[in-house]
Amino acid sequence: MKNPPPFVSVLESLEPKIAPAGVVSVVYNAVTNSMIISGSAGNDDFIMTHTAGDTWKFTSTNGDTAFSLNGVAAGFEINNMPVTLTTKINLGDGNDKLVMTSTAAPGAELVILEGLFEVLGGKGVDNVSIHDELNPVFNGLTKFDLGDGYDSLQFEGTATFANKTLLSAGLGGGDITIGPFGTQTFTKGLTVDLGSGGGLFTGDLDVSGGKLEIKAAGTGGSLLYLDGGLRVEQGMSISLGTGNNTVALGVINPEDIMIGGPLSITTGGGSDSVIVFTEVNVSGAFTIDMKDGTNSFALAQDASVNANSVLLKGGKAGLDVQFGSNAALTTSTSFTVDVKANTLEDNLFNITTGSTLKIGSIFSYLGGTRNDQLDFGANVDVDIRGGMIASLGAGANGVNFGNADVTIGGNLSVTGLTGNDSVSMTGELNVLGSILMNLGAGTNFFNNSGGDVRVAGALSYTGGAGNDSIDFGGVDLLVGQSLTIAAGDGDNQVMLHGTNGQLSSIIYTGGKGQDQVYVGVNAQGDAGSTYLTGGVTAKLGAGLNRLVLAQAVVRSAVSVQSLSATAETDFLTVRDATVFGTFTSALGKGVSTLTIDDSTFNNAVNVTTGDGNDVLKFDNLAGPEYSGVNRWNSAVKILSGTGDDQFIFGTGNGAPSATNTNIFRNFSSIFDSGTGADTVQQNGGQTLSGNAYNVPVS
Repeated sequence: MKNPPPFVSVLESLEPKIAPAGVVSVVYNAVTNSMIISGSAGNDDFIMTHTAGDTWKFTSTNGDTAFSLNGVAAGFEINNMPVTLTTKINLGDGNDKLVMTSTAAPGAELVILEGLFEVLGGKGVDNVSIHDELNPVFNGLTKFDLGDGYDSLQFEGTATFANKTLLSAGLGGGDITIGPFGTQTFTKGLTVDLGSGGGLFTGDLDVSGGKLEIKAAGTGGSLLYLDGGLRVEQGMSISLGTGNNTVALGVINPEDIMIGGPLSITTGGGSDSVIVFTEVNVSGAFTIDMKDGTNSFALAQDASVNANSVLLKGGKAGLDVQFGSNAALTTSTSFTVDVKANTLEDNLFNITTGSTLKIGSIFSYLGGTRNDQLDFGANVDVDIRGGMIASLGAGANGVNFGNADVTIGGNLSVTGLTGNDSVSMTGELNVLGSILMNLGAGTNFFNNSGGDVRVAGALSYTGGAGNDSIDFGGVDLLVGQSLTIAAGDGDNQVMLHGTNGQLSSIIYTGGKGQDQVYVGVNAQGDAGSTYLTGGVTAKLGAGLNRLVLAQAVVRSAVSVQSLSATAETDFLTVRDATVFGTFTSALGKGVSTLTIDDSTFNNAVNVTTGDGNDVLKFDNLAGPEYSGVNRWNSAVKILSGTGDDQFIFGTGNGAPSATNTNIFRNFSSIFDSGTGADTVQQNGGQTLSGNAYNVPVS
């Protein structure tokens, strides 16, 4: 520190006519080089001006505050007060104003304050400002604690805080502003306390050493505007009260924000929001824990977050997550949205057009008892290097991948409970692991219309007691391992009809309801193209069931079994299919219909239709789009049971075709019509090529 000049005190005498609003007591100790300034109970206002020679000049802002130096008579001005090692300013209980400035031009000199520098306020509304002309360096511990009123503390220019620094608005709350002009540098950390009454903090600062801690208590609610250009070396924590709080990152200056350690934001039970307007880079974990209010987290247009991990947690009223257009969130490890405590309001997770989500390991969405909706907008790029877990809870939930381009390096797991859940997409879904969907007991829906699904592992769907609809349409349906569907007890419909379907095997298990399963075609008859390196195993449940296998090549066995013990009706259709393995079907006791057209069976065929009045149709379709040929290249055994059954060969619609043919290449083929009053109908032009049959031709 500079040596103080010889102590010279000049006190101007009070004019007899003026009664001061307050008297500020200044006590200077030349031995300890310390200064203690005490305000009165009135409304004190004064300016501390740094002058040439490293001294202070004290004057009144409004000309109504007097000064008493070392107990002598009061005056309106003090000159040549040395800059001390210790400075304590106690403003008192009135509505006080303190201005610290300099006679030099902004940035022209440094005012070096070596020791403790402390400013205390009282019960009044205090206003403290440090002007940009001062350009101070605080080398000692620095405290600004403004007391119980709604106070204001403002740093307008460049300042350096080389020791621990505490800025407090006091119990009454208040506004603390750092910047926006110049650079405020804190080399050993900064603590900002907005008090219990809420307040506003605006920060344009550089915490080049230590941590940045911002806190507020009470119900007043706080506004935090952390400007772009913020630098924090070791980490940053924000803890706010139970009012309605807002944290805005980069709202004024578009420069990026750099946090060298973790960043945590914790709020109380109010309606809280965190908004990111710029690029925020966090070297550690980015954690937002919002309690029981109606809360939101938003990335504004073109904003981004880059962190080691991100956790967004809501309370009883949930948490909405919104990405503006072209926003981006990137983590080197996990990204978790946790709203499982929510019991009051619906939750929304929405990534809009052109945004990017890149996760280094696991993306988890943990829902509660309300309705959860996850929406991915058009041209959204989702790259999850680990897995994705969507645990949707008990509400009516939805996951809509939309037209997004989604790549998941591990497994995709989607689970629901009792609500009506839906999963839909029109873009590309690439999963390097497996897809596991267990949507629970509601009426559930999966729809892939126009998009591509590529799964390196298995695809598993489990439904509950509701009516489930599963539609894999689109262009590519590629599953490297088994596709397993346990649709549950409702009336279920499954359609696997991608224009380029390549699967390992299909395993379907129905429940007590009426099941419809379409492989290679949808319910409207729109055909795709399906190739299975494995086989098809279908257990159709206890209700009225329908299974259609069309436009498909099956390299292994096909097994179809009805689980019904009652007289339910089953429909089994095979059209334009090639089966290399065995084909086995055991239909129910009701009126069953078996239709086989334009198909080739390269291994044994064994069909049992049950006890009802069954209808069996072979090459029964006419028209230029049909080949008119069934090829049976191994043993055939068809048992129609005890009912009054019909065997129909050829076109049964009154339009005979000379091209309709069933070619049997094995002399062990058997068509057994059972014990009922059965008929065999051979339509015009139908050719039966092979061995004889044990039923008469009508």
